[in-house]
Amino acid sequence: MRPIATILALIACCAAPLAAGDEAATKGKHPRLAELKQKFDANHDGKLDETERAAARAFVSQKLKEKHPQAFAKADADGNGELSKEEMQALREKLKAHRAEKKQGGEGKAGKADKAAK
Repeated sequence: MRPIATILALIACCAAPLAAGDEAATKGKHPRLAELKQKFDANHDGKLDETERAAARAFVSQKLKEKHPQAFAKADADGNGELSKEEMQALREKLKAHRAEKKQGGEGKAGKADKAAK
C-alpha cells in the first residue's frame, strides 16, 4: 500500500474518530477504534473522556511517526512531534478528498506521485 494511503487509512480507522469522540466505536463502524477504546478507557466507564482520547491520539501519533516518518512530518503542521485534533481532522479531510477523487475515476495525488516515482 502506498505510504500516504496507509497513513490516511490508519487515521480514518483509528485516530480521526478519537478526535470526535467514541460514538463510532459503539456503533461498530471502526473495529480498530473499539480496540483503542478498550485499551485507553482507564476508568472503565465505556467512554473515552478527553484525557483518555488525548492518550489514544498520542499513541496513534507515535505509531504513525514510527511507520511513516515523512508522511507524519507533513501532517504535523506545527512540528511538535504529535498530531493534534486539528491535524488529524485535516488528514481526515485529505482522505475524504482522495477517496472522492478515486471514485470519480482519478488516481488521487498519492497515486500519481507514486507512479511518477517508479
